[in-house]
Amino acid sequence: MSKSKIDDLGFLELSPGTDPVVDIVAIHGLDGHREETWTTDDGILWLRKFLPPDLPNARILSYGYDADTQSKECVSTQTMRRHAEGLAQALSRQRTHAPRRPIIFIAHNIGGIILKWALVICHNQNPESKCDLRDILVSTHAILFFGTPHSGLEGTTLLTTINRFASMYTKTTNVLLKDLENHSSELETVQSLYVAASEKINSIFFCEEYETHAERNRRRMVCCKFRPVDSMLIMP
Repeated sequence: MSKSKIDDLGFLELSPGTDPVVDIVAIHGLDGHREETWTTDDGILWLRKFLPPDLPNARILSYGYDADTQSKECVSTQTMRRHAEGLAQALSRQRTHAPRRPIIFIAHNIGGIILKWALVICHNQNPESKCDLRDILVSTHAILFFGTPHSGLEGTTLLTTINRFASMYTKTTNVLLKDLENHSSELETVQSLYVAASEKINSIFFCEEYETHAERNRRRMVCCKFRPVDSMLIMP
């Protein structure tokens, strides 16, 4: 993995906040990036530009993980659950000095599924563990899900086929796509476990009405269609 790609992983503090009273944590989705996902076509990273003036007491963090399905360098074979473990542990380290500070999550696409897994991991953690991930769960006040495919992505078979052809000239992986098939066992499992973990969390769901080109100037198009039943499945 190149140094530039490694540098894009983990947490990036977009705003430290003035005497912060809340952490706003953004998590990108499939083929996403911790800065570019939240950047407009004219180059404005809106989490950094627009939130601090309205929320001066909020610390704003963006989390990066390798969700690339195609890359000329290398691709990750991590499952959503493994990505979630990394997210939970990294966030715990970020909050050492304020472990009970309230959290508001902003999750796009499969970032929402990974976040759900992370909160399940926090909920089920052994109380004897040295790193207390449960602080993350009890501090989570709200989640904004942007186009999160709670029941799966439509068109994963097509995307898998495209990846198969693309593998002739670049490195590809279908690990995340496989987990995103409609009503996959992975999604069914996290959903059943998440209901108990999210009992006291306020969730807001945003629907993607239009197709969105894959991020980072890729030629593929990924359309995440959000179905009304998804919100019904999540509401405690």
